[in-house]
Amino acid sequence: MYRIVAVLGLMVGLLGSPFALASERLMLWEASSAKGTVYLFGSIHVCKASCFPLSASVTRRLDASDALVLELDPARSEAQLGLLTAGMYPAGDSLQRKMSAGQWQVLERSLEKLGLPAPMMAGFRPWMLSLTITLQAAQQAGFDVSQGIDLWALERARAQGKKVLELESVERQIAAASAGSEHEQLEALQLLLQQVNAGRLPGMFEEMRQAWQRGDTSALERLTAEGAPKGSSITYELLDRRNAEMADKLQKQFLPASRKLFVVVGAAHLVGPKGVPALLAQQGFKLRQLSDGD
Repeated sequence: MYRIVAVLGLMVGLLGSPFALASERLMLWEASSAKGTVYLFGSIHVCKASCFPLSASVTRRLDASDALVLELDPARSEAQLGLLTAGMYPAGDSLQRKMSAGQWQVLERSLEKLGLPAPMMAGFRPWMLSLTITLQAAQQAGFDVSQGIDLWALERARAQGKKVLELESVERQIAAASAGSEHEQLEALQLLLQQVNAGRLPGMFEEMRQAWQRGDTSALERLTAEGAPKGSSITYELLDRRNAEMADKLQKQFLPASRKLFVVVGAAHLVGPKGVPALLAQQGFKLRQLSDGD
């Protein structure tokens, strides 16, 4: 199940913020109001050993919170089947039929580089294949779902007996993964293939990790723009709409029941004027991005 959350988060990261000024800052915000306090921690869902240990500023705030909030509990096993079902073409149809002969040849060469069998991948819809390619490339670059920040937080929270709350449902995650028209999905897939063939992905993954570790939201914003098709609705569906839903749920449903929340979502959800911290600030929350020494 964690694969759906992990790869979706990594795709979002490859697809900004007025709050980042200093390199020692963390991808961690404190949003406070009369309703309570929300700690927003940006996650890399697929990370590596060098992502750890996390700052004591992070662990202290998780430990002091009443509940952990995740996009989706990665222990949910039923989502994998739903993802695969939604991501496959029906019998008699295939991705190869949606592409020109030249485009298919480029795809075959890219899949060969990644060790993925083209005949098997032909049954995947463009968005599902993009997820698969992204995860495979990340694993080849030394990243793995077992090193995801969400898993770390979940294990620590459960060891302490904390409540674990979910911002989204399995169905919402699948809808986000499959966002956009088929034309937009094909465009996004072709952009991803260009990055694969240029050998760009390992460097992008590492840039993303380093930007996350130094709380550099400007770099994350640049990487986000670099990986997104221009003018596509996919970024809006993956980020802006979900950000608004997350901010709304946090303040209207979760805060009344818990005075102090520790929220772990993909780092791309926390940057820019439409990120969750900015949206909470618009609702009257006092906001600050925390540093390692806070």
